[in-house]
Amino acid sequence: MYMRNDLIEIEQIEKYLSHQMSGEKKEQFETRMLLDGSLFEKVEAQRHVHKLIRIFSRRQQRNRLELIYQQLLLESSFVQQLKNIFA
Repeated sequence: MYMRNDLIEIEQIEKYLSHQMSGEKKEQFETRMLLDGSLFEKVEAQRHVHKLIRIFSRRQQRNRLELIYQQLLLESSFVQQLKNIFA
């Protein structure tokens, strides 16, 4: 039973953080956070996890773009096009 309650709470936290709660439900959830410090801490922890995921994702994308750029630099036609653009 506790696990089910935990899953429901996690789902509510996710809905709250992703702005998928209606006005009344959002207000009720925010009131619960004010009254329940443990819930507030869980929300903040999940918010931090979301932030870390975004940072990691950006780094991955940047690394992929850098790899593509390096591969393109090996293509003489691409290098020539760059020279023509910036000449």
